Amino acid sequence: MWQFDDKACSYEQVSFTLFIACSVVNMLFVSVCLAWHTQGPTLRYLLLILRAKLRGRRRGAGAKFQYDAFISYCCKDEDWVMGQLVPNLERPAVGEARLRLCLHHRDFRPGAAVLDNIEAAIHSSRHTICVVTRHFLQSDWCSMEFQLASLRLFCDGSDVLLLVFLEEIPEHCLSPYTRLRKIVHKKTYLLWPEAPQEQDAFWVRLIDALKDNEGGRRGEHQLA
Repeated sequence: MWQFDDKACSYEQVSFTLFIACSVVNMLFVSVCLAWHTQGPTLRYLLLILRAKLRGRRRGAGAKFQYDAFISYCCKDEDWVMGQLVPNLERPAVGEARLRLCLHHRDFRPGAAVLDNIEAAIHSSRHTICVVTRHFLQSDWCSMEFQLASLRLFCDGSDVLLLVFLEEIPEHCLSPYTRLRKIVHKKTYLLWPEAPQEQDAFWVRLIDALKDNEGGRRGEHQLA
C-alpha cells in the first residue's frame, strides 16, 4: 500500500475529503456504541457527576426539605411499599410523628422529564430509601436513582442513603453492582424480617433513622 501511486487514480479532492470524514465519523460512532454497551453504567455515572457539577446543586445546613424520604423501588415490589412501608411511615400510631414520603406515581411533576423528576425528588428529600430486591438490581431506573442519591455525598457531603433489603441477596449477586456492594460493606442496612413479632422493631429502627436531621450520620448510628 505504501508503494501505491495514487497519481494513476482520478478523484475529486472534495469527494475524497468527504469519504475520509465519513469514515472517521462512522468509526467514532461504532466506538462510542461499543463503549456504551460494555461500560454503560460507568459512563452514565460520570455524566451524572458532570451534570451535578455544572448545575452546582448545594443545600445549606439550615435549608428545609420538602420530604423526609424519597422511596426508590422497583414496580414489582410496589405491593410491599404501598401495603407496608407507606402506611407505617405516613400513617403511624397515635402520638407518633407523621413522615412525608416522595413516591413516583404520586409526587412526580407531570410533563417534566423523568430524570429531572428523580433528581428534584432526591435533592428535596432528607433521605433516600432504596428498597433492594433482585428486581431492584435489574432495574435501570432504580440504578439511576441509586447513583443520583450517591451523588449527594459527592456534591454536598450529605450521606442520605438508607438501604432496606426485602430479601437475602447472596454476595455473588451483588458483585456486578460495585458501588452498592461497597456501601453494604461500609454501612449497616435493614433487612425486612419474615417473623411478624420482629417487624415492630424494624419500623422503630427505620423511623429513628429517618428522624435524623444531620444527613445520615446519626441515622447510621441508630441503625446500628
